[in-house]
Amino acid sequence: MTTRQDTNDLSLQALTKDRMTTLLPQIDGLAADEPWMAWTPENYLREAPRKWEFSRVAIVGSQVVGYAICSLRGRFMWLHRLVVGSDLRGARVGARMLSQLQDIAEAAGLQGILLKTPLANARAISFYQREGCVRLPDNQGFALLRLSRSGCRVLVGIHQPNYIPWLGYFYKMSLSDVFVFLDDVKFSTRSFVNRNRISINDEAKWLTIPLKRGFDTTIQDARLDGDAWVNKHLRSIELSYRKAPYFQDYFEAFCEVLRSNSNDSLARLNASLIKLMADWLGLACITYNSSAIETRAVADERLVELVSAVAGNVYVSGAGGANYQSESTFSAAGIDLQYTNFAVERYKQPSPDFLPGLSAIDALFNIGGDGIKAMFSRMQEAPPGAALQQR
Repeated sequence: MTTRQDTNDLSLQALTKDRMTTLLPQIDGLAADEPWMAWTPENYLREAPRKWEFSRVAIVGSQVVGYAICSLRGRFMWLHRLVVGSDLRGARVGARMLSQLQDIAEAAGLQGILLKTPLANARAISFYQREGCVRLPDNQGFALLRLSRSGCRVLVGIHQPNYIPWLGYFYKMSLSDVFVFLDDVKFSTRSFVNRNRISINDEAKWLTIPLKRGFDTTIQDARLDGDAWVNKHLRSIELSYRKAPYFQDYFEAFCEVLRSNSNDSLARLNASLIKLMADWLGLACITYNSSAIETRAVADERLVELVSAVAGNVYVSGAGGANYQSESTFSAAGIDLQYTNFAVERYKQPSPDFLPGLSAIDALFNIGGDGIKAMFSRMQEAPPGAALQQR
């Protein structure tokens, strides 16, 4: 048994994949007293971006007393789990590990550390808050916390959950650390919330989701009018894109998510499809629904409240927002207002004339996720130099 006095000899070392394989029995045994934390070997060894660069193991002598499994998530280090053996809990081993992880994140040029833990794990939540983590709004049964370095810029995008949105929507998501689906605002007819365009016979044609009639309905309360439209949309998409180079890579999963959410609300259907497409593009932003965040204001003041609620300090707006947003409102709240530089970039389509502004599934099927990511990278690096332009 390792005693608290032994922690004077504590060593924090890199946890590579080979070392994880070797130490797995000891590592797995550290949480044996917490059955809900049980992991399979596959969980421990699953690949994630920069996981084996960021993860650490705590050792005293030859004994493993703790570990931290981390990976890259956007501009942050994502802490999957931090575990200390029961003998040394309360001996500041976890605090020392968290401090070193913060140093690693800063050395890597990251903005800080993100993590989540079940709401029932009050002891862990208290520990992270004592160590300086800011608690964000709860997210799907988890407490979400962030440990940020000094001067950290947390970028927040906000937009209605549209139906299979265009590329500009995902570009904004790619620039955001947190993205809020504005689902509790009034639904507007003839908007992109329940319709979008694809290429049909080399022309831009609408796919529209029929909704049950209602007045003054919010997006979250809008209900789908049956599911007969589902097969029509999928058939139109299949006939239009089945010969596209990347069609087979995405269509089956797209069908599954669309069908499984076709009896749900419009907002949840759209959010599910957006998250699926964002995963294909490797986007790492944390998502919230505005309906789950308590606010009182309207218009720009409400956007400020939402950004502040997720501990953000930069609001990412589409370029069109410059026509109606009050920059002084954001400035007074200590929030930078910045606009994306998104512009439609021509990509390979089978149509003789390029069709701009289609749903992002057009680009996914034609140039794939890697092609879109390369496009976004070019935009972020393009002169005058910034993907985000401050006003």
